[in-house]
Amino acid sequence: MRYTTPPTEETTAFAQDMLELRLALIEAMRARLTTLSSGGAFSTRALRHTLAELDADQLSIELRLRGDD
Repeated sequence: MRYTTPPTEETTAFAQDMLELRLALIEAMRARLTTLSSGGAFSTRALRHTLAELDADQLSIELRLRGDD
């Protein structure tokens, strides 16, 4: 049903709010990873991989927010 009904202004605004929340979470995760990187508990490779995933997720969300899907 969700895909057969055109989005309303309310559902579009809600979706945009959720994408913006996801961006805020990505920033918080990135900050935490930066803190963890100085502790030596995790390998540089693992941290870089996780940061790359966050970067890709962020780019995808930013494109959706711009309407470039």
